[in-house]
Amino acid sequence: MAITIPSHIPKIITAGDTLKFTFTNSDYPASTWTGTCTIINSTDRYTFTATNDSDGFAFVVSSTSTGEWTAGDYSYVIKATASGETYTLESGSVTILADYLIASDKRSHYRKMLDAIRSVLEGGATDDVASYSIGGRSLSTIPRSELIKHEAYYSAKVVQEEKAEKNKRGESSSRNILVRFSNQ
Repeated sequence: MAITIPSHIPKIITAGDTLKFTFTNSDYPASTWTGTCTIINSTDRYTFTATNDSDGFAFVVSSTSTGEWTAGDYSYVIKATASGETYTLESGSVTILADYLIASDKRSHYRKMLDAIRSVLEGGATDDVASYSIGGRSLSTIPRSELIKHEAYYSAKVVQEEKAEKNKRGESSSRNILVRFSNQ
């Protein structure tokens, strides 16, 4: 199976994966111009240089290099330079995702709390064991009714996060209202 190399920078880059794309602009052939790409946000900056690929630029960044990149939203700019002249060929935004092989728990705070609360609720604790004392030490737990309230709160927050993630990926949400007009 042949790998298709994109002709523009991908909008989503995963840290720890090889980044490979080409870029062609007939006014700035790679045979006479040097192409660079810079990915930047308020705290990080990654710059890499293209090689000549016929008359286009071939950008390749190793998985080792991208593995050191920090997840987040970034701006990028592709520039061509020759004989002391530099021109911006393209700019836009990209998102760098964390390397899932080395990153820790990917769940949000709301998801972690919801999972913990549900774990306690499924454990079957009842209000009659809300506090007890052994050998002069006492322990109090959250009443089941209060846990259920917290579960509802965190569940709503998780649903909000999931909807936001769906919208970010361009998927439809349940809030779409479809209307059809007809002339009768």
